[in-house]
Amino acid sequence: MLKDNRVVSEDGLVKMSIPTKITEMIFSGEKEHDIYMLYEYKGKKSIAVLVGIKGPDGETKAILIGLYPADDLQKLIVQTKFGKSGYVGLLYGTLTVAHPMEEYVGNFDLANNRWTKSFAEMIMKYEKGEGIYTFQVKKFATFRKVAKYNLTVVAVIPYSEIVEEANNVVRLRGFSHAIITLSTFLAILFSVVIILFAINVEKNERLKKMVDELNEMNNELEAAFNELKEAQSKIINSEKMAALGKMMVNIAHDVNTPAGVIYSSLTEVEHTLNDMKNKFFSEELTESEFLDKVDVLYQLTEIMTRNIRRIIDLVQSLKRVAISEMVENYSSVNLKVLVEDVLRAMYPKLRKSNVKIYTEIPNDLVVSSIPGALAQILINLIDNALVHAFDENEEGTMLIKAEKIVTDEGKEVIKITFTDNGKGMDEKTKKHTFEPFFTTKPGVGSGLGLSIVYTLVVEKLGGEIDLESSPATGTKIIITIPEKKGDEHDEQSDKNSGK
Repeated sequence: MLKDNRVVSEDGLVKMSIPTKITEMIFSGEKEHDIYMLYEYKGKKSIAVLVGIKGPDGETKAILIGLYPADDLQKLIVQTKFGKSGYVGLLYGTLTVAHPMEEYVGNFDLANNRWTKSFAEMIMKYEKGEGIYTFQVKKFATFRKVAKYNLTVVAVIPYSEIVEEANNVVRLRGFSHAIITLSTFLAILFSVVIILFAINVEKNERLKKMVDELNEMNNELEAAFNELKEAQSKIINSEKMAALGKMMVNIAHDVNTPAGVIYSSLTEVEHTLNDMKNKFFSEELTESEFLDKVDVLYQLTEIMTRNIRRIIDLVQSLKRVAISEMVENYSSVNLKVLVEDVLRAMYPKLRKSNVKIYTEIPNDLVVSSIPGALAQILINLIDNALVHAFDENEEGTMLIKAEKIVTDEGKEVIKITFTDNGKGMDEKTKKHTFEPFFTTKPGVGSGLGLSIVYTLVVEKLGGEIDLESSPATGTKIIITIPEKKGDEHDEQSDKNSGK
């Protein structure tokens, strides 16, 4: 495994779903080796043994990963029994990785079950201990951590079985002694496996040479990747300016209509005032005629005021969107207001279509994010749907929904769901949707709209994007973006500003 988490294996260049906190500790030198359970490899549960490979400078350059079948460990656990129905299990953190009942292995997490949650908290807090909990029946359990690893041996026996025995003290002592022996044995077993694995690595000069070559290749790829990112950034900026330019043209055209109404109204006001003036000096202006003309002037004033407000709203929306586009740092933004500004700024283009846009966003949804990125994402999603989801003059709807949700890991994220009831996509189109320059309408679309959305969501905001679509059923794009707070907010702002 290289530092970018890519792994060279017999199947080629692959990615392994090993938690980054484990690999980071080895790459940083905090740990020389570790294990991870359970890793699913080719349909079989395995124990992943990770050993750091150091370069001449003493720094860890790569991690060698060995996969060992978990079957032998499972057999050991199954064979260890107490009394009539007592048994032993093995946890990685709070996840069951070995258990007499096969269906629990890799599937049962004590922390996620309301009956065992308090016992899981005890395991995470202490090195050893015992407790009573009820899961199906009342049970007594004792546990002990396996030294150096995130493993815990747990022995469980029905509480009734202990109570009915007169020699329960002897039973408990034997119970505790057995679990201590088993945890010590497992610690020694894993240490021996890792030592043998590490010795084998040290002896394999060919492997070292291959790792050096891979690192050199990785450095070249990284340099090429940085050049691509710089080019990508320039493309995104040019697309932003192009989008704002198109918006300006549309708004200028849309401002012309209310401006024409205002000019016509002013002409009528001037004519009415001149008529009133002439009749007043010639003493031909009656009271009823005066009141009628004043009423006309009020109506004309109301028409002009309404159209001036329309112009102000359009200009202010464009101004706010343009300012948002320029903001590259994290700040608090009301998502409903931002969406409304984007829709107002895009109104000149939207009114030429037969597509209606609806929103479901709480009025008080204030998020900490990058306003410019959010505005660009919304503009591109709407623009892409107008071009690709609907034919010219075809009626349709779009829905923009936003909310804050809490993930299973307890993290607060912003969830934005964009849905249209257009023509949808087939499987082939879906595979290429987020690729740069891919378009289903050459000459009409640039092929960069959704590619830029993907870049902004994943790389700029550190979020995720999912696509659901099929022909004739429309398209749903689900975006989840982490909420930045406090120091995390300031640190990310510094990164974006180049500090």
